[in-house]
This record gives sequence, structure tokens and C-alpha cells, in this order.
Amino acid sequence: MASSNKDIGLPVGEAKRAPRGRPRKIDEADRHNRILAHALDEFTTHGFSGTSMESIARRAQISKMTLYKYFGNKEGLFRALGLKASRPVQERVAAVATAGRPVADTLRDFARAIQYQERDHLAFGMLRLAVFEQHRFPLIAAAVYQSGLDTLTPLLRYMDGLIADGALRQEDPEEAMVQFCALVTRGHRFLLVDDVDHVALDQFIERSVALFLRGMAADGIAKVRPDIDSN
Repeated sequence: MASSNKDIGLPVGEAKRAPRGRPRKIDEADRHNRILAHALDEFTTHGFSGTSMESIARRAQISKMTLYKYFGNKEGLFRALGLKASRPVQERVAAVATAGRPVADTLRDFARAIQYQERDHLAFGMLRLAVFEQHRFPLIAAAVYQSGLDTLTPLLRYMDGLIADGALRQEDPEEAMVQFCALVTRGHRFLLVDDVDHVALDQFIERSVALFLRGMAADGIAKVRPDIDSN
């Protein structure tokens, strides 16, 4: 015997309706973020080669068809992770104010923005993964590296301006930027040792910026850029 509306707990005369229309944008964004979170866990646990679209779909509790629809393939999913990972640092770097400020203060703010990757789970996980997979998947690692360079475009422009003003003993703004980043990120230590102490980190930034300016500042810089407080 067929069940009536009353039998299944619905008011008489009211049929059960399936949801209509496309999922709301907020639901789509939430699903997208959950997929990326599960993908990061899979990649960091098993590596790029040891992770499959099937395992990610199973973990995210979606179909493989949905996963391929969103990202195309595993490389596309990895690139999407890289873009999402770089966004918080990118926003912080872009937000650093540069006009009319002491150079040392500006560089400290850039350093804090760059070091945010040590505090962000996704950014940190992707960077470690790219280093780990570099030999087997150089194109993947190169894409992550290029994404990092793109994130630092505001800092590159700032270094270019300092060089144009004669404020730095350096002709290549990209080299100046790379040297600065190497100083403020403590080399490879943060990739190998998870010991972030925010107070000690701020003190480290102070010393790193002072060291950079002592090594890079041009002779007579006070005349060229009187705002370049390196103390």
C-alpha cells in the first residue's frame, strides 16, 4: 500500500518537495573550501604522487565527477590550493602603506606580512609540500614559487623605488627583495622547525630590517632619503 502524506509525517494535502534551484553561492563557497581543506590533508599526508582524486572525493564525501567538475584534474586542484594559500599573504603584502613613511617602518610591515605564511595553516602546508615534491614534480614546485613571487609584487615595486632614489646599493630590485625575504623568514628554519614565538619573531624582524639596511643602504642615504630610519 502506498504511503499517504499523513503516514510520513506531512500535513494532509502538502506533498514533500525536493529542493529546487541551484545551490546558494555561500553553500558553493563552503563546499569549495571544505574540498580544499580535505585535499590539503591528503597531499600533506601522502604527497602529491600518493594522493588520488578518488581519495580526496571520498574524504570530502563528494563524487569524483563533482571533484573533476570543480578542478579538472589533480594538477588543477593543486593549483587551486596554491592560489588559496597565497591569498592571505598577498592581501597583507598589498595592504602595506609605503607613501611618506620611514623606510625601516615600511620594511618591518612587509616582513610581518611575509611571515604570516608561518602562521597560516594552508600557506605553510603548501610551501612545505612544494619543497618536499620539488624533485619529482618540478613544475608543481615552480608554480608555487611563481605564485610566491607574484604575491611579493608590491615589495618588488618598493625596492625598485628605493633603488631609483639611490637609497640602496643594489641595481636589481628582485635580488634586493629575495635577500630581504631570506633574512626575515629565517632561511629554511621555519620549514623544518615548528617553534613560532610571536614576541621573539617581532624582535627578529627588528634585527633583520636593521641588518638589511646596514648592508644595503647607500652612502649618504640620509641626504637622499631622510626618512630611512634604520635604528
